[in-house]
Amino acid sequence: MIDKHLPWLEKLVVQIATPYATGTGFIMSAQGVIVTNEHVVRDNIQVVIEGQAFARQQTRVLYQDEKYDLAILALPGTGQPLQALEWAEEEALAGDEVLACGHPFGYKLAVTRGIISSVSYMLGSLEYYQHDAALNPGNSGGPLLNLKGQLLGINTFMVDGGQNIGIALPFHEIRKVLEVYASIHPERAVRCSSCEQILREKNPIEKYCPNCGARVKHIADAQVYEPFGIPKKIEDVLSQLGYDVEICRRGINNWEISHGSARVNITYHEPSGFLIADASLCYLPMQNMGAIYTYLLKQNFHNKGMTFALKDNNIVISSLIYDQHMHFETCKKIIDKLIRAADKYDNILIQNFGARAITE
Repeated sequence: MIDKHLPWLEKLVVQIATPYATGTGFIMSAQGVIVTNEHVVRDNIQVVIEGQAFARQQTRVLYQDEKYDLAILALPGTGQPLQALEWAEEEALAGDEVLACGHPFGYKLAVTRGIISSVSYMLGSLEYYQHDAALNPGNSGGPLLNLKGQLLGINTFMVDGGQNIGIALPFHEIRKVLEVYASIHPERAVRCSSCEQILREKNPIEKYCPNCGARVKHIADAQVYEPFGIPKKIEDVLSQLGYDVEICRRGINNWEISHGSARVNITYHEPSGFLIADASLCYLPMQNMGAIYTYLLKQNFHNKGMTFALKDNNIVISSLIYDQHMHFETCKKIIDKLIRAADKYDNILIQNFGARAITE
């Protein structure tokens, strides 16, 4: 059942990244927008999106709604027709099977299966669906589907300390918000947190709600992210190497660089002071592994500053820098070397040693 949905579903579920977090969203092609959780895009005027329907790019936040924890993003041109995600025909019932879709930890699309355990989980004045399909950080904003592939809700959060307790806002609440916003699209707007009026973002911006007088937090009020310290040095390095740092950001102190066929992840772990740059190159071959092991060990001997290792059956190349030794030119040289090596070695390992491409 899951495999049946994936060919079209992969085009509709997108990854979302900001300097503060990563999450998931889904394309509502009939409405011409992307829907996600408000907490995923909070304090951002633009966010980075990536999916099968378009390359990684920035898009505008159009609508934020703290009450329903919903946000609407501008849908860029896809250059291809997209299947419309249909609304569920009826409300879920306890015991119904569901599919939770998302990008846990910023990884590729994952679809997990579970059961609705309650249709009346109360949070404030809203009722949510409670289900046991596995969710992880990064799943927020992903769609919850029934077995027909229809939209039942949006996965909003998981209960800390619980065993697979996921909470999803039902589809009728999402549809209600989209119907209200349809008359405003593509203008920016927010919901007043006090009187719940939908307020368009005018120029000049009104700081107070004209209906109730409450202070309003508009999308345009978000301050531009400015890195400092080691993260700023890393971003200066990436900029000098020719990469768009706003596109590379993947949450707090994380960056992802695409170069040729390689994707390199850079993480700064502030408590330990280590900067880790690594790339998953390919999967081990199914046979003749002795040859590839010998080759990797020889490369470890000759390549100073880079190390090949195995993570499960993934072949990984990595470099490690201690922040107190992070001189600008040295850091630039190490990162550039690793990026180019990742693009080189994935092809060598696949073509010469029968390793399997990660896209398989």
